[in-house]
Amino acid sequence: MPNDSEGGGLARRLLTGSMYLAATSWITSAFGLVANIAMARMLGPENLGFYAIVFSVHSMIGMIGAFSIALAVIQAPDESDSLYDTAFAISLLLAGIAFAVALALAPLLAAVQSTSAAWFLVALGASQFFTLTSQVFVARLERQLRFRDIALIHIIGANIPLLLALALARAGAGASSLLVREVFMAILICALSVAMSRYRFRHSVNRSTAASLMSFARPMFLSRSLEVGLERVDRLIVGSLLGELQLGFYHQARVLAESGLVATRPINRLSFNLYSRLHDRQDRLTDSVRLVGFFLVRVSFAGAATLLLFPNETVRLLLGEQWMGAAPILGWLAIYAGLLPLFENLKILAYGRAEIRPIVMLRVAQLALFSFGAVLAAVQGEVASVAGALTFITIAGWGVAIYINRVVVGDTTRELYAAPAAAIAVSSALIQFGLPHVQGLGLPYWVYPFVPPTLFAATLSCFEPRRLLNRAMELRRVFRGERPNA
Repeated sequence: MPNDSEGGGLARRLLTGSMYLAATSWITSAFGLVANIAMARMLGPENLGFYAIVFSVHSMIGMIGAFSIALAVIQAPDESDSLYDTAFAISLLLAGIAFAVALALAPLLAAVQSTSAAWFLVALGASQFFTLTSQVFVARLERQLRFRDIALIHIIGANIPLLLALALARAGAGASSLLVREVFMAILICALSVAMSRYRFRHSVNRSTAASLMSFARPMFLSRSLEVGLERVDRLIVGSLLGELQLGFYHQARVLAESGLVATRPINRLSFNLYSRLHDRQDRLTDSVRLVGFFLVRVSFAGAATLLLFPNETVRLLLGEQWMGAAPILGWLAIYAGLLPLFENLKILAYGRAEIRPIVMLRVAQLALFSFGAVLAAVQGEVASVAGALTFITIAGWGVAIYINRVVVGDTTRELYAAPAAAIAVSSALIQFGLPHVQGLGLPYWVYPFVPPTLFAATLSCFEPRRLLNRAMELRRVFRGERPNA
């Protein structure tokens, strides 16, 4: 990582910022996980299935936000009023288009689904005005490395609406509680970001600035819209062919599998900032990728071990008996859960290096394969096989993403993956061998989900004690503003 002198070193400022964002994100994620589990218990699979269909349609419309104007602002070489005013104007225009499409599709959704679904879609469409424009304000804070303010926005903006949704769900509001959460969250985050950024629109919209922003945003649009398709096409297929109950099971299993990605999202966002600044300094970029990836791989594999070995106990512990239909799906998603944060980091590395086209081609192939596999599985009534198709394209995509970034990550692959892969194999074998003996002890079911990550950590510490210590010391040197040794 670099050791720029400004502000105590870029690496130190970004790492300190990542700690602020990661801490608030993890607190929010932990609270959100508990709250969402409580809501799932109160609402049941059918209510969640109904909302998942509506939200999937909304997400498809929301592809308009895939232009990623906020990322274009972060990557812009120079900061100015014109940059922010132009970005704000473009975001407002995109939000208007999204809302118009929602209004146009609402009657069709009312005919196919229900009138309630149509009104939900309109309300979610209106929230796009707040969602898209607030991203410009947050991008301004991020360019200025004001991570404390960003952390405060996220922890307030995410948790207060969630508390309100919990209260509404407990009062019997049903799926409407989820709608209120999304709309109120968009409004609150927008209000907070406006107040924190102190940015005000000055009518300094510039055509050349717009062209510069869109030169980055256009290829990003295709890539990000493909990602939205990958996130939602399976929900639409399962909901259409297998019904709301099966969609509820599938949706909640995927939400649990993606909790690792949610937890690492602030780190990935900061990584994009860092990779973009270092894209022409390959030695330091490789150092950064090695350090970020080292801890990311080990944390992701630890979580995946639980889903792989004890999906039934995990679902029973978190969601209760009424959700046991999600357990077979969750087992299929274990490898997906372990590789998703790693693929996301590799994708962001490619974006930071301006290698957008290869990622777009990869996402096109993944979407085509996944759509075919999901339809085939759903027609046969095999919802778990839909999860299997998702896992397959994630494994393939992770391998291709390593190849795309081979110039940077080629020398780091063995260090990053060899020991964790061996540790998860050994700990899984030990659990399978010893499980009959452990079950004879009569331990409560809720103990089992904690065994795999604990055994994985212990095994890993035996495989690479010196390397773990060296990387921890590397982080310490970064905090002190020094450049760590590779």
